Amino acid sequence: MAQFLSSLASLKSFIFPSSIFKTFSTSSHDSKRPITTMHYNKRVAHVVEGSTRKYDVSQWVAALQDPDHRPEWLKNLESCKVHCIKHYRGTGSTPHEFIAVQIKTQTDERYIKIDRYTGPRTPPSDSSLPSTNSLTDSSNQTSDFSRKVAGTGGQYDQVEVMDDPQLRVVCKQNKYEVVQEVILGPGMMDVVDCAALVDVITLSSRNYSLFRYMCWWYSAVFFRTVVTSEKLHKITKGPAFNDQGRLVYGRIRKRMVGDNCELILKPDDDYTTTVERLAEVVGVDTEEAKGIMKKDQERQKEGDMLTGMCHQGSGREQAALADA
Repeated sequence: MAQFLSSLASLKSFIFPSSIFKTFSTSSHDSKRPITTMHYNKRVAHVVEGSTRKYDVSQWVAALQDPDHRPEWLKNLESCKVHCIKHYRGTGSTPHEFIAVQIKTQTDERYIKIDRYTGPRTPPSDSSLPSTNSLTDSSNQTSDFSRKVAGTGGQYDQVEVMDDPQLRVVCKQNKYEVVQEVILGPGMMDVVDCAALVDVITLSSRNYSLFRYMCWWYSAVFFRTVVTSEKLHKITKGPAFNDQGRLVYGRIRKRMVGDNCELILKPDDDYTTTVERLAEVVGVDTEEAKGIMKKDQERQKEGDMLTGMCHQGSGREQAALADA
């Protein structure tokens, strides 16, 4: 935790110096992906948009920068204040966790949804976005599940801009519940601070695994860092609070991320050792430990499928509204 707090102190000025910002034109979305139209009074590129937008973290951070030395661009970004941070967890067959950052301007409101997934994945195709290297080390790309479990399969961190109705659709269709949430005071944090924090967590924690740098840990670190750095004390616990960072498998409900974001298991790259450590910590035999890891892979695939279905559904709803 200390490394993130110390890094964050100077990160905003390092990543986002006032002389480095650039606006980008509205993207030409992939025609195969449904577009959810959202109303706005004043557009702020890549934050307050007229449609849902997806980026990998490196794309989003790069898209917010401007080498044209325009102070009004930085001013627009700093006007996007963080009002609330919500930590969600799935309650269905996919216990995924993510962060939703509520952004407010004087006239508009958006959510920045932040997810960590297993890698490698292909970043959203968008010609208006700056070209960036994949967050996944190509030397680690593999379809071998044992390498993914051991933590050498890479990761994909995604930022999605959406409005409140779209977030509600995501939570309803994927059965997400609130773990915890906190409201920030005026001027505590803006979208630039948010981008800086996401960037440093991503760069400091490559390679998702079942036990190391997973979505449970990523969400916990983001939430805890904000609470600690801003000295926030009034945290509202949600219905999923007691399940955060917890492996759920049949009768097993084992916490894998501690209260201070510490990882309970720290496996090496050896698959056999990983299985043995899981069996020891969770209290099962090695065969059942292998079953747990196989189930995790199935949940990841199902999570991808549910996310796709959610966006298809929201697209149909929007089309119906447009035709009405």
